[in-house]
Amino acid sequence: MKKVTDIRHGNLIYLLDNEVSSIQEMSENVGKSHSYVSQLKIKAKNIGDKTAREFEEAFDKPHGW
Repeated sequence: MKKVTDIRHGNLIYLLDNEVSSIQEMSENVGKSHSYVSQLKIKAKNIGDKTAREFEEAFDKPHGW
């Protein structure tokens, strides 16, 4: 069974590959710094509950996506 952190990271990568053209565009969409989104991408930081909800809202994804 996958961990929540792995699922969220996979979702982040999906968004980067399919719904935005760059980390900069993603950071602007979610209101986070470029540096923070970069850290999420390389797994230097985990995506917590609050951040996950912000990404869901910014990209019109269902809760728990």
